[in-house]
Amino acid sequence: MAGKRDIAWVADTIISTIKSDLPAKLNELDAEYNDGIVLEDIPEQFMFVSEKLNPPGYPLLVVIAEGTDLNPFDGQSRYGIEHHDVTIAIALISRGEDEEYLKRRAMRTIRGIEEVFLENRTMNGNVNDVICISKEYSPLVGDDASTFFLQEGQLQIRVETMT
Repeated sequence: MAGKRDIAWVADTIISTIKSDLPAKLNELDAEYNDGIVLEDIPEQFMFVSEKLNPPGYPLLVVIAEGTDLNPFDGQSRYGIEHHDVTIAIALISRGEDEEYLKRRAMRTIRGIEEVFLENRTMNGNVNDVICISKEYSPLVGDDASTFFLQEGQLQIRVETMT
């Protein structure tokens, strides 16, 4: 891997951008929808680079470094251009609300993360570009008594850097 801007550096930069920009974006979405669904801020201590087998709590945000394309397009590698594929995953739990409320919170939280990168495509000048690739949501998981629900969502992005 050429230069300092490897995928670990990209993941750290993503976390920094999310920590600084996501709380305001979630508040903005609350005001836009104005339907009583309140998006929960994700505490900074629950944001990680890499997956956790034993998460410390919820809501949780994880940046997963998937891989780097060292020769993304013909000739780009000669200019030190690299593309890093990253997944940003969230896990939310119910706070006394029903399944639909939790599902909507997850979808809006992923939208908020996506908009952070659409509005700041260079992560404050640290990268060349961020491209949002896809959004996915897992099936809702609950306990047998339907008193606890977990919803996961993922945003796949591609980050272009120049070393």
